[in-house]
Amino acid sequence: AQGKHIGKVVVQVLKEEPEAGPQVPRPTLMTAVSKTFCPAHKSYIITGGLGGFGLELAHWLVLRGAQKLVLTSRSGIRTGYQAKQVREWRRQGVQVLVSTSNASSLDGARNLIAEASQLGPVGGVFNLAVVLRDAVLENQTPEFFQDVNKPKYSGTVNLDRVTRAACPELD
Repeated sequence: AQGKHIGKVVVQVLKEEPEAGPQVPRPTLMTAVSKTFCPAHKSYIITGGLGGFGLELAHWLVLRGAQKLVLTSRSGIRTGYQAKQVREWRRQGVQVLVSTSNASSLDGARNLIAEASQLGPVGGVFNLAVVLRDAVLENQTPEFFQDVNKPKYSGTVNLDRVTRAACPELD
């Protein structure tokens, strides 16, 4: 500050490093949240599709791009809410087929897959079919148990068997 220093600046030039070639940036790793996407050209089957959970699943699929739904029910549309949901999806351009095919039999599963295939290649099958027959365990009978489990067990076995042969684009 007062100019009383005497000094010099020494600069030492280092040897050049050997050329290593172009530097490749290291990729940055980050976690990603996957999101399910449903290709619009594929059809999606929901057995028990007009039940509460089936309608919610159908809505979820539509939000992810599904444009072709096959909803099964033994009795078809019975409530105003079911009709409203189907009407709303159709208004949005979604093709909705309500089928009474019963996948508990092999022929029923074949019919269901054939119906869905007419809309587009089958992309997914969700077995939500259920028979409600609540009973306290001591009142349960083998017949009640079989009635309740047939749509789940037989439906799953039959749909698996048919889709393995007839649905090459199943996701």
